[in-house]
Order: sequence, then structure tokens, then C-alpha cells
Amino acid sequence: MWNCERITNFTTGNSYDHDYEFELGTRRNAFMDILEPTKALIEIRKAHPCFRLNTVKKTNENCLFTTIADQVLVYRCFEKDDQCIAFFNPTGNTFTYDVKEEVQVLFDNGNRNEGSISHFEIAPYSVVVAQYK
Repeated sequence: MWNCERITNFTTGNSYDHDYEFELGTRRNAFMDILEPTKALIEIRKAHPCFRLNTVKKTNENCLFTTIADQVLVYRCFEKDDQCIAFFNPTGNTFTYDVKEEVQVLFDNGNRNEGSISHFEIAPYSVVVAQYK
């Protein structure tokens, strides 16, 4: 015998009985502080071929990884004329870093660096991305 409730799952507390638009809006609003920076990083990745190396060989040849005090990841990458440097600071400490030539800051969610610089101040829990000129 057919049971319409059982087949269509129109019972209370199931996945069909949810207000997903409200739930998605609530989630979006709860994470708004990371939504816009994430979008900005995605746009940077799209605009720079050095962040889209598609083989292990290219990555091994075109990326350099170092650290600052074994705490901050320093990621340098290049692809043809595109060269970038990125810092990932997962700590509660501030670090500094100098490069030999000026670079253009593309992103800094710690709001410590802007414009063309050669001396970085890397804020706690931040990501900084810059492009070599």
C-alpha cells in the first residue's frame, strides 16, 4: 500500500521541511567577515598565472617556500613575467620581512601594508599577497 508521507518525505523535521533560504542567509551573515577577503583572494588567483600552476613539475620549478622563525609561511611563485610573494601568519605574533626590490601589495587582511613597499609588517592571523614589478 502506498504511503504518500513516506514516499515524499513530507514529514516534520526532514530535509524537505526546511527554510534553506533563511539558513543560507544566516550562514552568509555569520561569516561575512571572511566572505569578502576570500572573494578578493580568489580574484587575485584568477588574475595571476603563478597561482595557477597546474602540474607538480611546474610547482616544483616555479615555487619557493620558506618560513619566518618557523612560524610564518613565505610563498614565492613565478610564471613567465608574473611573480608574486605571499605570507601566511597563523600566529598571534607580528613579524617583519624585507624584499630586495619594491613590490605592489595586492592583499593584506591585517591592514598593515599598502602600495609599493620593500618592508612588510605581517599582522597576527593575516595573509599578505604582493606582486613583483
